[in-house]
Order: sequence, then structure tokens, then C-alpha cells
Amino acid sequence: MASNNNSRPSSKCSRSRTCAVVGRKSSDYRFSKWEDEWCDLHQTTYSNSVCTCLPPFQLFTFPTERENPEARMIWRELINRREPSNKNLLWSPSRHKQSRVCSVHFPDGMPTKTNPHP
Repeated sequence: MASNNNSRPSSKCSRSRTCAVVGRKSSDYRFSKWEDEWCDLHQTTYSNSVCTCLPPFQLFTFPTERENPEARMIWRELINRREPSNKNLLWSPSRHKQSRVCSVHFPDGMPTKTNPHP
């Protein structure tokens, strides 16, 4: 179910976006499951605009190679994920366009000027 609250990210997409950090299970699928759950505080589902509760996580895109290659490389190095076919190669999100990093990995819950990297 898509969110009725415009301040929340949409959980609908053709392929599920996931957190690129190994071991994390944050994804659009988990977000949509959370939206369908009942909010006791607001007596409605989390997806209803009446519910102003914050989502359990958000997914953020990697900096692009074109706009910020330095930050992109820092993110790749910090998450330290390796290519499944060759453990000597650092994983690249360019081959996995649906990959994101979830808010859990950012000190401020999102990329900020003070803490731009996970």
C-alpha cells in the first residue's frame, strides 16, 4: 500500500530497493509491510495520513559517479561490501541500481553536511 503522507518515501517501485550493507534487511518490501501495520497511537494504519509516526528507516541513494565520485567511493569503502564473484573487488552500486543505504547507518539518520557518509 502506498503512503498517503507526502513526507514519507513511496514504497512502490518496479523492483525492490534494498540497503546495500551486508546483513541489513531494510527494503521497500519491509517498508510496505510496516505501512500496513496498525498504529495504536493514531488508531489507524501507518500508511494513513492521520498517522504522523516516523517510518522505522529511510533508504538513500548513493552519490552519483558524475556529480560526486569522491563521496561515492567513500560510501563504497565504508560499507565494505565485496563482489560475490570476486571477493578482492569492492562492490559497485552502478551494477545494482536499486541499492541504497538505510538511515540506520548514518549518525544523523540521513546524509547531512556534518555527517554526509554512512
